[in-house]
Amino acid sequence: MVTVRTVESDGTPHRSLAGYVVPGPGAQPDPVALRSRLAERLPAYMVPSALVVLDRLPLTVNGKLDRAALPAPGDAAPAPGARAAAGPEEATVLEAFAAVLGTAAGPDDDFFAVGGDSILAIRLVNRIRRSGLVLGPQDVFRERTPAALAEVARPAGDTRATDGAAEVPPFPIVQRLAELSGSHRRHNQSVLVEVGPGRSVAALRTAVAALVATHEALRLRVTEGLREMHVRPAAEVAVDGCVHQVALPDPHGPDGRRVLAEESAAATARLDPEAGSVLQAVLFTVDGDEPDLLLLVAHHVAVDGVSWHILLDDLDEAWTAAAAGRPVRLAPPVTSLAEYGRLLAERAADRATLAEYRHWQQVLAAATPVVPDAGTDADTDTRRATRSATRTATRVLPADVTDRLLRSPWDGTELSLAATVEAWHRWSPQGRDDLVVDLERHGREELAPGVDLSRTVGWFTALFPVHLVRREGAAALLQDVRDRLGGPAATGIGFGLLRYLHPQTGPRLAALGTPPVLVNYLGRMDGVSAVVGPDDPRRIAARTEQDPDLEVPHTCEIEAMVCRGPRGPQLHVALTAPGAVLDADDLDLLARHWAEALIDIVNDPAAAGTSGGSA
Repeated sequence: MVTVRTVESDGTPHRSLAGYVVPGPGAQPDPVALRSRLAERLPAYMVPSALVVLDRLPLTVNGKLDRAALPAPGDAAPAPGARAAAGPEEATVLEAFAAVLGTAAGPDDDFFAVGGDSILAIRLVNRIRRSGLVLGPQDVFRERTPAALAEVARPAGDTRATDGAAEVPPFPIVQRLAELSGSHRRHNQSVLVEVGPGRSVAALRTAVAALVATHEALRLRVTEGLREMHVRPAAEVAVDGCVHQVALPDPHGPDGRRVLAEESAAATARLDPEAGSVLQAVLFTVDGDEPDLLLLVAHHVAVDGVSWHILLDDLDEAWTAAAAGRPVRLAPPVTSLAEYGRLLAERAADRATLAEYRHWQQVLAAATPVVPDAGTDADTDTRRATRSATRTATRVLPADVTDRLLRSPWDGTELSLAATVEAWHRWSPQGRDDLVVDLERHGREELAPGVDLSRTVGWFTALFPVHLVRREGAAALLQDVRDRLGGPAATGIGFGLLRYLHPQTGPRLAALGTPPVLVNYLGRMDGVSAVVGPDDPRRIAARTEQDPDLEVPHTCEIEAMVCRGPRGPQLHVALTAPGAVLDADDLDLLARHWAEALIDIVNDPAAAGTSGGSA
């Protein structure tokens, strides 16, 4: 029999399928083999995360199944024939799987088949590295299972962080920001986290000092309008100016929400990348039983979505050590910002990169306006639109749909792109069947042997155009999306190199304009148990604003991420558009179509079983 179980990892509840097997007389079933056979016959979301072998099913006094008495997969005794971890390395990898995925995994379980994705793969190797073993993200893609990863893991060397000065060649995504009109002093990302007991502001200063010394991006100073980036020595960064403490009244009351809003605005205003101020930490101390809160605000030149996973894990480790009076020792990055910047500059002039030019040219040439009757002025030319003139519509998918999405053989980016082109078809009066979008991906690629950005904080995002075509049926649509993400679009890094770092191809691609729609799937934040979700009133009050006059180059921006929910992980999506292009009703209808399209795609049985593991 199969049932839904709630397991807890890092303080976060996760719902998953657990299977219970009662063997016949003399039988010794192998749970790994059974699960593999189920995976051959069932859609991925219907395959139990774990199988538990029992002598008998527990019954109530009335003879009915006692579900409450069923052991959680992690609590069950080893089943006959089930293989335990083969050595300490395999045990370390299995523990990291459970911590990152929020559910137990077997030695032969495929990381991507049990809820993993490319961003979680980076977090996985970080978790393993903390235990003294070294793996790269590409190892996860190649090996996939704990057993195979344990075979290629190697002991961590005695490396030291570089806390000195360095010059960083320009990254493509930063050069894109430099091209946008308006101010970018407050262009930021932020998180709000609940703080456990015993965490003082003095220990926080020690922890932040360790973060600054370890991660070059937190010591960045930009000049020449973002055209140059310099890493300052750690000794030059005044940590006292980065860390602040504020007494907070009831965070759920009007006074508390006012303080959160005022202090988040003040923290954002203190950002000044030209002066080297790229990080702010505000500790809100709360009386009573409510947990304290920590607001972290970082300028976008210093962080991306993956960086927050690294920083939050490091901060927890450093703050815990400092609070206990222990020395803080954080693992250093393998590849530095400066080193990766030099590799990007070299790759921009590479013949293989230049060979991608025609592909990107053809994709951009296919872009057309996406808002009916708006025409060029209001649609493709949004140079007059600024952040202050935008509006946002949001939707939250149910937990059961999100669970199927996470277990789907298609990854979150593929599903988001499919939902986008289907939503536009449903929303547009003429039933539009194709769409050119800008796609954001994490951009952390192995440009040369030994390159490993799993411990490197910075803004590495790859932004590139993709031409989407609607197909009838979810399976055909998803397969077409996957095919279009092959070749140069597999990573998309070549577009940024040709568009922003190459003197000949850059102006030509720039003349073709910007796709009207941006799609960004940020992955999973539900595994970071302390992060306050986007719909929490405390987070809404502490939301940080961008520069109001910063140019908005897209007709619509679609951003999706998986966050903690009361019944398990839930996907949140936000659609943002200039008010002159889409009024509130149109934008809300488009958001509804997007959410409904994704639900239809995820629930389609034909799509659930048509492909192998996701990445």
